[in-house]
Amino acid sequence: MLTPLFVLSKRIPRRDCTAYVDSPRSPLDAASTPPRAAFRDTPEAGVNSSAMRLQAMHPNGRRAVRVILDIRAIALSMLSAHAYGYPAPYPPLPALNIDISETSVSGLSSGGFMAVQLAVAYSSIIKGVGVVAAGPYYCSQNDLLIATSRCSCTIQPSSACQVSQTSTNVPKLVSLTRASSASHIIDDVSNITRQRIVTLSGASDATVPTPVVTQLQQFYAALDVPAQSISKIELADAGHTMPTMNYGLACATSESPFIGRCHVDCRASNKMRAARQSG
Repeated sequence: MLTPLFVLSKRIPRRDCTAYVDSPRSPLDAASTPPRAAFRDTPEAGVNSSAMRLQAMHPNGRRAVRVILDIRAIALSMLSAHAYGYPAPYPPLPALNIDISETSVSGLSSGGFMAVQLAVAYSSIIKGVGVVAAGPYYCSQNDLLIATSRCSCTIQPSSACQVSQTSTNVPKLVSLTRASSASHIIDDVSNITRQRIVTLSGASDATVPTPVVTQLQQFYAALDVPAQSISKIELADAGHTMPTMNYGLACATSESPFIGRCHVDCRASNKMRAARQSG
């Protein structure tokens, strides 16, 4: 195992491992190191560079180099996880009696965005989605500026936030989602119509404002999710928080641990909405 040598090589000063290793250059070093320098933090770099310097400085340097390399080969052949007191690999987890088709996922804020990502990408096995303060699938489109200014207001300064009623561009996201489904990059998008979805937003949430959550609802509607399958919970006094009945900080507070005492039982609220919709 090379891990112990890797840790040990961290103690070798950088000057000992820079210009003597004859191997391809690391992409990270491409603009800052000589052509023959690379992979400074590998054990081979430390041993090889030390050996090359010894060969240059000592009269019997070539023989010493061979001894060093032989010792290295023997050491590598003897190393094992057991020798360094590392525990043996854990046995595989036992199979559990779980119906994967009954899976649901939920999350708050970035966890909410990830819940949507998972539920859309693996829609064939996700039955329900609970989203607190988050937006549509692929909202950022791999763009940090969009993520922090149009899908949320996490950009600094906050005055640069551009969240609006259309800032996530729902039609484009729906089109991209359908295209990914058609290309089999994600599961068949038609599975989403079978999911039960709960969204929750707080009117005092300045981190992921209500319009972002509203556009998540529009995203699901555009994918033909029946209206009765989408439950919307909007709290007038809630900040960026996971609401509870009587635990956590003040409901309007948006700070760690992001659990708010909002005097709301979301389970009961969802059941009441479902009853009204079915009636």
